[in-house]
Amino acid sequence: VLASRESSNETTPLPTNCNNMKICVLEGGTHATILKSIVPENIPIASVLFQNQLYDRFIDGNCNLIAGEQYDIAETILVNRGYDGLYEVTTQSLSQEPLCMVTRSDD
Repeated sequence: VLASRESSNETTPLPTNCNNMKICVLEGGTHATILKSIVPENIPIASVLFQNQLYDRFIDGNCNLIAGEQYDIAETILVNRGYDGLYEVTTQSLSQEPLCMVTRSDD
């Protein structure tokens, strides 16, 4: 899921104005892999190591889009970190990742 400082439209989760767009995502995860495969090459994708860096880069304007799980990029998280600007989380998912459960053999 993507969150943006600008409005998106119904056909794409990207903002309608792609000028000066920069996306931040956690490094090494499936979100980074998926974004690199679907986002045009002229749109920079910055990978960060830690979740707090993702928020900080969005808040300070170094990124105008962030990608992650809905609970990681919820508006309340950024508001609690001091962000008070425009914020929209797309309702369109970019992928659906399979989940599995693992248990011990003696459970």
